[in-house]
Amino acid sequence: MGPCPAIVPCPVVCPSPPSAPDYIMSAVVELCVAVLLVDAAFSGHKRGAWRWVSTLLGGIIFGWSLEWANTNHGGAGAAYCYPPAPFPFNLGGVPLWVPIGWGGIIYAATWTAKHLQLNVVARAAAAAFLVASIDFSLDPVAKLLGFWVWECDNVNFFGVPYDNFDGWYLIVFVYALTASLLLGCTRHLWDKKKAGASYQPWLGVLVQLAAPVACAIVAILVLLLAKSAVPAITKLITTVLVALFHHPPDPSAPSAVLFVLLTAAGAGTLLFSKPRPRDPVAPNWPIIAVPVVIHVASYWLFLQYAGMAAEPSLVATIPLQLLAGIFVYTLPWRRRRLLAVP
Repeated sequence: MGPCPAIVPCPVVCPSPPSAPDYIMSAVVELCVAVLLVDAAFSGHKRGAWRWVSTLLGGIIFGWSLEWANTNHGGAGAAYCYPPAPFPFNLGGVPLWVPIGWGGIIYAATWTAKHLQLNVVARAAAAAFLVASIDFSLDPVAKLLGFWVWECDNVNFFGVPYDNFDGWYLIVFVYALTASLLLGCTRHLWDKKKAGASYQPWLGVLVQLAAPVACAIVAILVLLLAKSAVPAITKLITTVLVALFHHPPDPSAPSAVLFVLLTAAGAGTLLFSKPRPRDPVAPNWPIIAVPVVIHVASYWLFLQYAGMAAEPSLVATIPLQLLAGIFVYTLPWRRRRLLAVP
């Protein structure tokens, strides 16, 4: 997946043209999403409305809309840009595997969060953490392999600025929250139990496909507001750090502190959640496969093309992130199974 725009603007550096690792990761992501599409179609068919198909496709539309707005065709004012690639691999300056990856990971994260007993705000926070957790492996490897480039801060996560992850949390939280509210207002169109005689499944699908565009607009507006709000937050964090350590911190340190706070909030929401009582005990393996496949693919690409000497710590941290990903993405089914045991 592509880099989220940094909260603090930095010079745009375009990566080199796509290489073998780009195409390998593209194939991995597209295969995952193809499997999810089959799973979504099966789930939607059973429910009588293709809700999860539109969730997957809507996530792709949302990802492309946001990427297109931020890359701005690679011109002036772009937050970042991607290496050039011919159509159909690239659409509007955005490699297609990037929004496809957005759709697949958002689908897996929202499905998992949806199967936990959480209110709408907590569910959005959980989804944001689930999405970002996959990026903890992907972005450092992508940086090493030149998928995308940042102006790195002194305090960073294996070469990736913490602003990137803070942006991820903000964008996915806004998307998940806005989508839940918008779809809740139109539930009578696509939910058989709510609709009754007015049940219009295909109208519901169209609404759900249009909703991500509205969510993308909201997310972009929130990002614009964040450019003025985040400095105030980081200034407050800086004041606290100065009071604790009695000297000015590195300018990028407040973003790292914000990252820790957001990660703790998202992870805590998941760890203290409960499963929905009426959900099935059996796990949804295509959902669980998303973090597993992306973590494993990132690790293989790291070892194959970057090498352990490039970033020795990743040799241990990516497997740990894989185990953590399995743990959080299986929470609904593991806890539901515990409740089902007499």
